[in-house]
Amino acid sequence: MDEESLRTDYWVDTRSHPDFPYWVIFKHIGHDPQRADGAPYLRATGEAVPEVLKRLELHPGLPTWAHELSIPPDALRAAFWYAIWLLERMPAPSSWHDWNHTLDEAWQKGLFNP
Repeated sequence: MDEESLRTDYWVDTRSHPDFPYWVIFKHIGHDPQRADGAPYLRATGEAVPEVLKRLELHPGLPTWAHELSIPPDALRAAFWYAIWLLERMPAPSSWHDWNHTLDEAWQKGLFNP
């Protein structure tokens, strides 16, 4: 198994299922009710995505990011909290289970490690 064949297999298997995320998302974000309190997680570290977003929301650079995006800091903060709120309440579809397991295995075997 290599990344190219896995990516191709993923595309072939999921192209008729529009509820599956793009490869680049699914490659890096896992969904397993038994991990990260059921929240999506970063495959590379196992960290829950909502927790990562909470750290970004508290990051001292947030006002600078908001300025660079030409939006008020409170609006950027609200966007993070909205994403967190959604992620904590929307479980992944059960149809993702097999591919989620396959990609977690690939990460554990070091396929995506630099």
